[in-house]
Amino acid sequence: MSSPTEDDRLVRLSLQAAKGVSSNYDSIIEMLERFREFLNRLQVHLEATITPPLRAIFVKFLAQLLLTIGLKTKLMKEGRISE
Repeated sequence: MSSPTEDDRLVRLSLQAAKGVSSNYDSIIEMLERFREFLNRLQVHLEATITPPLRAIFVKFLAQLLLTIGLKTKLMKEGRISE
């Protein structure tokens, strides 16, 4: 059996990197799908009259949602994201 060439190693490294990027995006898609489910339920509540305390809870949730998306994006850019 012959030893791997430099080209073989580069191809293998490229495939590993592509798999890592794919899993990063898959985890972001999963997170956004979970948020979408909650936002759909939130929309039902917002179509009705809601109390100020409930509105405050929704605002806090939306703020946390934005922070979570920002953190996930930052970790992805740094290559430290996990599934």
